[in-house]
Parts: sequence; structure tokens; C-alpha cells
Amino acid sequence: MKKIFILISAILVSTATYAEMPEGWTPPKPSAELQRMKALEGLWTVTEKTSEGGSKTTTIQYKVTSGGTAVTETIDPGTTHEMITVYHDKAGKLAMNHYCMLGNQPEMELKSSTANKMDLQESVASQSLLNGQLRMSSVIIEQPDANTLIETWGGTNADGSAGKPMVFTLKKT
Repeated sequence: MKKIFILISAILVSTATYAEMPEGWTPPKPSAELQRMKALEGLWTVTEKTSEGGSKTTTIQYKVTSGGTAVTETIDPGTTHEMITVYHDKAGKLAMNHYCMLGNQPEMELKSSTANKMDLQESVASQSLLNGQLRMSSVIIEQPDANTLIETWGGTNADGSAGKPMVFTLKKT
């Protein structure tokens, strides 16, 4: 019993120590684009017609995490085709890693940004690493108003040719 108490005490002390930030530490200043991604926090949905005449709803959840230094985007949370994207700053610029159901993890970097549009393109390192694989290779995120989000996903086929873009027009729920 004494060993269990000591173990639990050690875990609690190490957890408390780990959670404390070093004295004088301040979080890095986020880029304007990461700030915009943080403002998306919440649930967004799109309902599309299927080729069979029915409809399919896609849900995307944005969540600020890691002390405000990252935003997770979870596509269709809790389903078999759930995918996660993590947006973060890299060298002061918005970047993302997409954990795809295709089994690869393309990395993208901000190429351009305007007041309501951000264009992220696959990094050179990701292109080299994923050459010969079907993958997501770009995303354009547009926000024409506070409750509308348009994501245009571009892909690259295994042969290196451009895939057909997928466009999602989401509404905040």
C-alpha cells in the first residue's frame, strides 16, 4: 500500500511540475492567420446531395489546443473516416499537417493571405516525401462572413497530375 501511495504521489508531483511554465516564459505571438484559425473554434457543417438522390452531412470541429499555439480540425469526428489536421505557426507563418485516411501526412505552408482568404500549399519536403502517392496538396480557406467557411482541397494523384478539387461550403452550427 505504501508503494502505491508513493507512486501516486510521484505521478501527481511530476504532473504538477510539468504543467507549470518556466518563470518569465511567455507564449509565442501567433501569426494573424493562426489567430483567424483560432476564431473558427466550434462546429461547422455542410450537407451535400449524393448521386443516389439522398444527402450526406459532413461535420468539421475546430478546437484551440496546446496553450493556444495550435488548432485542430477534426473532419467527421467519431466516424471511420475521421481525419485530423493541425494548424500551427512554423517560423512565424501558418502551417498545417493533415493526418489523412489515405495513410499519409502531407504538410502545407501558407503561400498567401488576404483579409478573408488563406492559401496553403504542400511544402517542398512533403512533396519529396510523398512523391508517387495520392494525397492532399493544397487547401484554400475562405471566410466570406462570420458563419460561412469555404474550403477548397486540392489533391495530387499518384502519377503527379492534379486531382479534381473538392469544395466544402460550411455553416457554423
